Amino acid sequence: EEARRLWNFACQNKVPESCVSLGSLHMEPQSQYHNPKLAFGIFDVGCKQTKGAKSCSLAGYTAIEYPDLADATQVRGYLERGCNGGHGEGCDILAREMVGGRFGQPDGRTVVYYLQKSCNVGFAPGCAHLGDALRYGAMGRPDGQQILDAYDKGCKGGVADACLALAQLNERGELIPVNTVRSRAAYDRACQLGVKEACRQ
Repeated sequence: EEARRLWNFACQNKVPESCVSLGSLHMEPQSQYHNPKLAFGIFDVGCKQTKGAKSCSLAGYTAIEYPDLADATQVRGYLERGCNGGHGEGCDILAREMVGGRFGQPDGRTVVYYLQKSCNVGFAPGCAHLGDALRYGAMGRPDGQQILDAYDKGCKGGVADACLALAQLNERGELIPVNTVRSRAAYDRACQLGVKEACRQ
């Protein structure tokens, strides 16, 4: 209770991290304070009054989970503010929601743009998703080196699926020359991260 009061006070005094903490408390299903509508309002305040990028992304994400809180245009606005403020997960969520058709017909170049932003600020799942988007033609003809770089960053960031994809690309020579050394290292990393099929390679 004391922490909640302190976060509330700090959020009202425009401390972005406190708005995130307070809103997240109200999003916890097991919390006695569970109240998604209130959480959304707190994230909204954090986004608009403190210019907290993570609050913007969380407002968008909360509205995705609870669609009655905001329409698609508002969701996109929150996620764009979060992404443009440097919150990599916001960029990644925005891109994936585009692929899912939430904002109309997806545009491959725009999806890749936001995934690239996500990856550039160090959000490893965004790098993995960037690799997937490039690999499967979001920008037209796939560029093997760009795909390799994206998966490599995702793998180094601890995304097991990125390690597995990296291993398979190097093993098969898909879009890049065969490299058994890199393939073995990527399989080993995927195995360490819990991918059982990689342990048998």
